[in-house]
Amino acid sequence: MHLKFFFRGAVPLFVTPSLLGFGGASWFLRPSVSAELVSQESEIEDTADIGEQLLERGMAQLQNADAQGAIASFQQALDFFKEESDRAGEGRALTHLAMAYEFLNDYPTALEYHQRALAISRAIGNREWEVSDLNSLGAVHNIMGNIDRALDYSRQSLVLAREIGDRAGEGNALGSVGFASFVLGDLVEAIASFEKSLAIAEELQDEQMTATAQNGLSIAQDARTRRRDEAQTLLRSGIEQLRERQERAAIEESLQQALRLFQETGDRRGVGEVLAFLGYAYLGLGDLPQARTLFERSLAIALEVNDSELEAFAREGLSQATVDRQV
Repeated sequence: MHLKFFFRGAVPLFVTPSLLGFGGASWFLRPSVSAELVSQESEIEDTADIGEQLLERGMAQLQNADAQGAIASFQQALDFFKEESDRAGEGRALTHLAMAYEFLNDYPTALEYHQRALAISRAIGNREWEVSDLNSLGAVHNIMGNIDRALDYSRQSLVLAREIGDRAGEGNALGSVGFASFVLGDLVEAIASFEKSLAIAEELQDEQMTATAQNGLSIAQDARTRRRDEAQTLLRSGIEQLRERQERAAIEESLQQALRLFQETGDRRGVGEVLAFLGYAYLGLGDLPQARTLFERSLAIALEVNDSELEAFAREGLSQATVDRQV
């Protein structure tokens, strides 16, 4: 297996250990290759290429949690590849160094090495490596909490992966987009991205990508369910406040929050229902222009989702707001 792709192509780097319940930085190494990595150490002397020897030794050291030893080996490999003017080898060594620093939770240093690897991938025109480098940068920014930057890198990776037909890269990038979207509260985008990542993982029969996408999808779907429940509770509270003629409290304490939660979960009917009740709240306050606007938005959604009950409710409110204006 090509060492660059061992870390980049085969391993999805779009989740933090805390999200998946993993402990330590060994989350990016597959258990299934543990024995392979350790056995490689004994074969190093038989390998002709010095750079490959050093990378393999560093991999075995990293698997054994000897991050400092791995860094020393990867650095020696980097120096060797530079002497040989092997740009591809340099890129691989830089990627391995980045992974070792991720193991140590030294993410700023990991970012520096990923950036250098990306520059080389672009310089030598290896677009598959570029897909992986971009996704790796997104993954590290995710861990560091730089979610907007993470999403930007992940989307760049996704666009390029689709452009060159890199299905594995596309699946990993979709997972990265899903995670960043989840953290930003965009559950609609998160769920859609995880679903697409899962479909690709199953197509490729990639067990690890499948498991990671399923886990991300489950977490996002659970969050959507909780937010919908919270939105329904707020909506009921707002309705009760309207019955008690507490229009301002209904708007500020309940309905606006319910609207935001329904929007985050992509519940179009829920959004339409809250808009209608907001319309009635503003109608009660005598703000007819705002009430009409809200009823019109509610009506548009009712027609979109083909909900006759919501349509009638919105039309009744719009009629009242129009009659009051005429009077």
